[in-house]
Amino acid sequence: SLREKTKVTIALYDVTGRKLFENKGAQSKGIHQTRVNVQNLENGIYLLRLTTDNQTAAKRFVVDK
Repeated sequence: SLREKTKVTIALYDVTGRKLFENKGAQSKGIHQTRVNVQNLENGIYLLRLTTDNQTAAKRFVVDK
């Protein structure tokens, strides 16, 4: 949940640190959702990072098809 309008960057990395996807833009305050299509990803561990003007959050996830 964003407390105010802010710049947001969403990035997806593989286990080696290679950036696979990045989306930048401004978001209004409130709750937002973004879908990431993992169908074209190989099985493995990935990191999704969300960065705003004043905070960063990261979540690790596994693709296992």
